[in-house]
Amino acid sequence: MTFTWTGTFLTNHIATDHTYARIRVTTEAITTANDKNAPFQDGEVEDYFIPFADVSTPLPVKLISFNALADEANISLNWDVADQHNVDYYEVQKSSNGIDFAGAGSVKAAEGKKHYSLTDQNPVSGLNFYKLKSVDFDGRYQYSGNTLRLNFSRGFKQINIYPNPAKKTIIVRSGQSGNLSLMVYNIKGQAVIQKNLSTEITTIDISGLKSGNYYFKVYDGTTILSSETIEILQ
Repeated sequence: MTFTWTGTFLTNHIATDHTYARIRVTTEAITTANDKNAPFQDGEVEDYFIPFADVSTPLPVKLISFNALADEANISLNWDVADQHNVDYYEVQKSSNGIDFAGAGSVKAAEGKKHYSLTDQNPVSGLNFYKLKSVDFDGRYQYSGNTLRLNFSRGFKQINIYPNPAKKTIIVRSGQSGNLSLMVYNIKGQAVIQKNLSTEITTIDISGLKSGNYYFKVYDGTTILSSETIEILQ
């Protein structure tokens, strides 16, 4: 069974987070107006709870991009924003397992500022996960839609693939020149781009790809050096 509707608003109520619409499905017929609010005496009943967000005011910020770039010792987090309203600060949260996140640092927001950055000076060896939280002056907050994942090895030159999400081009920064290659796969596992990386920084044209998630993998021969999931918006 599928419920579909558009343009739904709560009336006579101030919509806030953790406010839910309740839909009740029953095999007992509703025969009178009183039945609409009265408890059902028999029949099978299913309750569905649909969360509502507070739409009386706009969300504090529109995130354009959120990227992580690594060097031999640190990971730099960079993000670009638009339509920034009433934002107090941004918090970068990190995790080593993609589940348990803790604050890695915060940056005070400034009116009219579009670009922000924060450096994680203590990345763990192996996978590092990051997500971005924006907090407004009223205590409301939102998280970035994408969680970044970066494989880090201290003392080694890192391979960075950015931005994420991306539109027309992707930059691959390998930090080395040689016989590396890039393969891009769609969600079906089909190769859609193959490119030799002969320089330390290579720009890849992705304008021919449809919107969606793609897997970018950098190879040294048959060995995978880097694997990232990039969202493409066209």
